[in-house]
Amino acid sequence: MKYYISDLHLRHKNIIKLDNRPFGSIEEMEEVIISNWNSTVKRGDVVYILGDFIWSGALEVWNEILDKLNGTKILIRGNHDSDKIAHKCARSRKDFFVSDYKEIDDDDYKLILSHYPLMSYNGGFRERNFHFYGHVHVTAERDAVNNYYESLWYAADHFPNTHVSLGQAIHVGCMMPYIGYTPRSCEQIVTEWRKCRQNGKYE
Repeated sequence: MKYYISDLHLRHKNIIKLDNRPFGSIEEMEEVIISNWNSTVKRGDVVYILGDFIWSGALEVWNEILDKLNGTKILIRGNHDSDKIAHKCARSRKDFFVSDYKEIDDDDYKLILSHYPLMSYNGGFRERNFHFYGHVHVTAERDAVNNYYESLWYAADHFPNTHVSLGQAIHVGCMMPYIGYTPRSCEQIVTEWRKCRQNGKYE
């Protein structure tokens, strides 16, 4: 089974305030995230972490956290992930890999995975292609990204023969209500996205 999540920001003291996360401390946040993760992810599963995983430049901190998490972890590196530490960690483990971008198949879906939201992504006009991203948290930048993708929905609905992107791009930040600080499957994420799409809202 494959799962997806982004922007965990483990060990980041200020992220609770910045995201208005429902935790009293970073220790509580980490405990809840690890518990949610391990109650969902089994040893043979794969989790794609779409950036901003651990707020630390210490290899021992990365290994400490990775040791607590079930499954194989594939980090799509974000702007707060130390390139040096991430790759050093990956070289020393069999359950952790690092990339800057990936295109993968998940059952009938084709997924374009990036930390950053892309204005245009491979096969964006195909109904089974989705772009998963993070980075924008709950900010004005997120609102601008939402508005852009909603404009693609409008174009796809009103000009169906123009080969325009369908705007099937989904923010998988852990703070999003449909993620809830828990790795989610592609089917779970897409199902929730379709509900939002039907309501004419991005989230």
